Amino acid sequence: KEGGGMFSPKRALVVFLVVLFVVACRTVSVDSERTTPVAVTPEEARIRLDLVQEIKAFEAKLGWKPTDNFREYSETLETYNSCGRAETLSFMAWWDTSTKEECEEDGRIYDTTYSEAEAIAGSGTPVSRSLMQTELSRFIYVVFHEDFHEQMRGVPTLALNESATQLVGLLAAREFTRERYGKDSDIHRAFVEEIEFALKDANIEKHYYQELERLYERVSRGELDRAQGLKEKAILFEKMHSECEDIRFVIAVSCNRITNNILFVLSIPYAMHYPLFFDLYKSCALNVKRTGVAVMRLVGENQTEEKFISHAEELIRKGCAFHGAS
Repeated sequence: KEGGGMFSPKRALVVFLVVLFVVACRTVSVDSERTTPVAVTPEEARIRLDLVQEIKAFEAKLGWKPTDNFREYSETLETYNSCGRAETLSFMAWWDTSTKEECEEDGRIYDTTYSEAEAIAGSGTPVSRSLMQTELSRFIYVVFHEDFHEQMRGVPTLALNESATQLVGLLAAREFTRERYGKDSDIHRAFVEEIEFALKDANIEKHYYQELERLYERVSRGELDRAQGLKEKAILFEKMHSECEDIRFVIAVSCNRITNNILFVLSIPYAMHYPLFFDLYKSCALNVKRTGVAVMRLVGENQTEEKFISHAEELIRKGCAFHGAS
């Protein structure tokens, strides 16, 4: 986890961080128990690809640079699959291309998850078959989310990248659905609720990540044995789920779905700096374009996490006042 000393490349395997940057976002992760997909008709594909063009036109109005993502449909690409593992009493984590069966087998030793992602963060990523068939709200969210990643090139840490992209992507999707489907539409209301839920979710996740990290450090120092550590871990997860009980995301994944360490490692980058960027959004007078431009400018000016956060906090104090945003 980035920031505040809670998560850094020094505390996780470099291979995990590299793979996570280019393989999948947990916000675009799909259910590993999915049923066999049906074929996508040419008309269905055309409608979704036309929607992508509408989204990209909207992104241009927000000041985003054009991307090559989602301009084509790949009928043969279903999902991007990988197996994630973490130690049961630490947040050390890594990924590989093991099969689902191998991943589940390793669950006897590690905290594991088998990820089937609909999309990747990377220039030129196509629309996969699973993304083509996902719910409309999720489709819109994924396109905005991944396209904002392209605006974040050069950001110093994963957590800054994902936290900013989580908020700005949701804000853009909210404004797009209001304009296209109307402010009283179900899809627009879903995004309105999602943004507020995400703030509460982020604060809960940050608190319990810190609590778990302190617990794991006590185990590492020998203050608790393995059995005691696992017992305390289970209690903390239970408390977190109780606090998350009323959070019901429609589009992303809430803290009540975090059931082990590897899922926490996946989730925490989206939560770590979400409150910071939400404060920036408020300081920008709740203006989505100004917020996005502010984030992109911060990326261009700062090459370390500390400088980025310091300048973001300064920008918040100044009421989002800088040249170049409107």
